[in-house]
Amino acid sequence: MFRRQRLKEFTDEKERLSSYMDIYRSIQDAKLHQLLPFVLLYIGPETMLPLASALAAVGGVLLLFGQRFIGLIRKFWRIMVRKNR
Repeated sequence: MFRRQRLKEFTDEKERLSSYMDIYRSIQDAKLHQLLPFVLLYIGPETMLPLASALAAVGGVLLLFGQRFIGLIRKFWRIMVRKNR
């Protein structure tokens, strides 16, 4: 009983691998493997929306605190320039 089950599993696995190899051969025959990088690099709108949202959040924070941050940088710069004289 166990041998029959193992043999069936083995033949099922062999058929599955054979079908994968057939798909792989058809992809190579159609030269679709050359298009794979372009398919992987496709950026659709559903992937751009989170990026746009993150950029908008960074822009909003810069607009809220940008003037104070630039003021601190100027103050630090003035202090450093005075120390060097």
